[in-house]
Formats: sequence, structure tokens, C-alpha cells
Amino acid sequence: TVYIIDRWGATVWEAKGYNNRDIAFTGKSNKGLDINLPEGTYYYVIRFYDETGELNIYKGSLQLKRGNW
Repeated sequence: TVYIIDRWGATVWEAKGYNNRDIAFTGKSNKGLDINLPEGTYYYVIRFYDETGELNIYKGSLQLKRGNW
């Protein structure tokens, strides 16, 4: 499960089975209001069980920037 958390600690996006295709964070919230999130720093938490059944947790930050490409 992947969680995206805003600077106030609220989960703004969550999904199981992240795959970079149809289950991927694109800067849009899927918790509460379905809106494009503002630019800024967000935090991620990735939780998964490996082949031995051990829970792995990865945490970090990301910068969401919007622009014309």
C-alpha cells in the first residue's frame, strides 16, 4: 500500500497494488475531495510484505510541481 501525506499529516492519496500504469499517484487526491493537489512537499509511506512475509516500510518526501511541458 502506498500513502501520500500532506504537510499537516493528512493522507491525501492511498492505493494498494501500485503499478505506475492505472494505479499511480498523479498529483490528484483520492481521499476526501477529488482535486488536483497544490504544489509543495508531500511525504510517502510504502508498506509491503516481502516473499518471507516480513513487513517492509519505506518513507520519504517528494516535491509536487505543476507546469507547462
